[in-house]
Amino acid sequence: MSWVLLALAVVALWPAQFGGLTGLTIVHGASMEPTYTTGDVVVTLRTGSYEVGDVISYTVPAGQAGAGGHVIHRVGSVEPDGTYTTIGDNSENPDEWVIADADVRGKAVAVLPRAGIVFSPQVLPYVVALAVGGIVTLLLWRTDDDETDSGGESP
Repeated sequence: MSWVLLALAVVALWPAQFGGLTGLTIVHGASMEPTYTTGDVVVTLRTGSYEVGDVISYTVPAGQAGAGGHVIHRVGSVEPDGTYTTIGDNSENPDEWVIADADVRGKAVAVLPRAGIVFSPQVLPYVVALAVGGIVTLLLWRTDDDETDSGGESP
């Protein structure tokens, strides 16, 4: 039963950029204020379609200005050909990009306010050092079981 639960968790949490269902987007800039601010982490879920008003995370398509960039904006309109026009909540004009379903990573379903701060250049080295230190400590930690399993008998 635990293998089934593990398999379901892997499928549910597999990143959208690798064909999975979920994604995390760290917000940079003011275009989505007041809904999201710099440093917020937005959890997204890939769905079959998106509607006007949905906040979506997407990759700017090849051949368009800013190609490869990652954006999180609100769907402003769904065109007859199925493409999307998006706009930031703090923007007056729609984005210049034409977004297709293949470009969308997912729809916003949750936000972790300011959680992205750990990925900032000022903080990330400390987070990595702490994680590596914790792993090394766990690997080197001696327990009472280590002494009794070393081949000798305990008195």
